Amino acid sequence: MKLELNEQKLPEEALKFEPRSGAEVAELVSKIYELAGPELGCRFVEPNVVLTLAGMKGRTDIHWIPESLQLHQGFRRLEKALQADGIFMNWGFATERDTDIGITNPRGLQRAVSLSRIPGTPAPETIRESMSIEELFRWHQKLIRSLKQAQKKNKIPKEVEVDILCQGIPLGYPDQAIADFEHCYRNRGDFDTDMMRADILSIHPKAQEYHGAIPEFSLYPEHKDDPRIAEYVATCREILKEFYSSEWFTAIDHDSSFRTAVDAANQYHAQEMQKASEEFYKTDKYKEMVKEAERKKALKK
Repeated sequence: MKLELNEQKLPEEALKFEPRSGAEVAELVSKIYELAGPELGCRFVEPNVVLTLAGMKGRTDIHWIPESLQLHQGFRRLEKALQADGIFMNWGFATERDTDIGITNPRGLQRAVSLSRIPGTPAPETIRESMSIEELFRWHQKLIRSLKQAQKKNKIPKEVEVDILCQGIPLGYPDQAIADFEHCYRNRGDFDTDMMRADILSIHPKAQEYHGAIPEFSLYPEHKDDPRIAEYVATCREILKEFYSSEWFTAIDHDSSFRTAVDAANQYHAQEMQKASEEFYKTDKYKEMVKEAERKKALKK
């Protein structure tokens, strides 16, 4: 059974949470870069981070920050500067080699929930732009409880994986795309053949240079013309185009220290991705996935 979304027009309150333009994000990232320096600052030009700072996403992670940067002297200064702008940064999942940095934009969360038609989604008034990290964590717990309560009331089918919905909403993805992903995952569909990818990064060649998390998402082909998905993709593309075409980015992209830092970050990301993949291939979950793929292949014969 598929998740049925609430039918509603675009709420007027969503207009309160219009995202920053690409030029405005470039101005913010220029200040971040000055405080953080090339090694850490270069990670803030990645497209997922740009869109989170703009408010198109409620949160994102900057993966695989090397251990050498975990005690970076500019981190605390940067943390305070972002808080003054209503954005929160915190250390996330860590290994012996590296760690993640979480970036949360309460205004992006407000925009996401104001647009969401997923039953049980809390109202945007439950989020304040001045919330602390602890309050944001408690809000996420509230989101989980609220959606599970909606499921108990049969507003969300009992088969639906609520945890996936709770991940997708803060990440800012259109609710139809979240519902599509959840349905495909729950039914063990093939993401490569059953779904298609939203086209966001092709708007600018520089948006495709970074190895960090990407903003593109999966959806069923029959929903490619969904008005909200089309609007979301178009807005993301416009923000990224303006950011990577900005005077600041054009200048910093020709700076040798920036280019060296980007190359090192991409190389480290690729190296850690390879290690993570090799570790995953040894797990029982991967073995189950292989068996399932073989089963589907046999059924098609």
